Amino acid sequence: MKIQAVQAYRGASGYPTLAEIQRTPELLARVPARWEQSSGFAALLGLLALATAPRAEAADEAVPVAAPAAASPDAQPSETAVAQQARKTAAVVAPMLEEALDQDGRGSFGCISVCPATFMPEDEALELIRTELEAAGLRLQEGVELDNVMAPVQKPEDAKPPSGPRDWEKGNELGPRPVRFDWADPERAVYVDYLAQRDYRTWQGRMVSVNNSFDFAALARKVAEAYGQHPATNKTVFGVFFEPLADPGVAQPKLEGLSSEQARRASWESERLEAAIKGEKSRDKLRRQVRHFVEFLKKEGVVGAPP
Repeated sequence: MKIQAVQAYRGASGYPTLAEIQRTPELLARVPARWEQSSGFAALLGLLALATAPRAEAADEAVPVAAPAAASPDAQPSETAVAQQARKTAAVVAPMLEEALDQDGRGSFGCISVCPATFMPEDEALELIRTELEAAGLRLQEGVELDNVMAPVQKPEDAKPPSGPRDWEKGNELGPRPVRFDWADPERAVYVDYLAQRDYRTWQGRMVSVNNSFDFAALARKVAEAYGQHPATNKTVFGVFFEPLADPGVAQPKLEGLSSEQARRASWESERLEAAIKGEKSRDKLRRQVRHFVEFLKKEGVVGAPP
């Protein structure tokens, strides 16, 4: 069946055409009150009024047209529209470090993982963030709660055991609710969240598999989009950091030809070196995320201006 354009429409329209408005311009004065609150409709009325004017002058007719107040060029948007626009633009989510979004926060754990990345201890990560932000001039408080933030909402069915594989794959539904942030400077309206392993399940839903994969960079984008919908009336800045899941890049030792004692020592040395490198890499990667956020705060004038 081919879709073809309509060549002719024989039915009568349920609204006045331009020709009818030109013949009877009084129609423009009779509009529902709620239409008058729309700035877009006001502009349309203005155009229609201009379209009818030449015809009235040509016929030497003085046709009074009572234009609604919203059609006036000097009319201001309603208070509700202004408030909505203010709420739309007052919440700012700081851009995240592109280097981190491209390279960090991804890891796989399970039977196919040869050299899985390591989670950074959450308390260590939060302390690093606090140290960097306070050095930049923020006065941080722990666990400050902010209302009407888009975040996962608990549903009754979430507490039930899964009835099948698809239940595990379904992400958690988002809705406005109070959210407690890891760190905040309420005086400057700066709120910071660090996405750790426990946050992944909260936002992405449950996972069950012999191999679990994590993509914190994708999760950070999702969280940033949700926080950006906060209906703030004054400028509010959100910072989102995420678990770097640093890969140490240490090659596994070759154990062929070694005695059992030599193999044990080689494995132990490799694990010790790997843990040290992972820890330092994770701290460095997270520190870069935080310092990128601090540079944004300086540009916005939230903290001391850049040198």
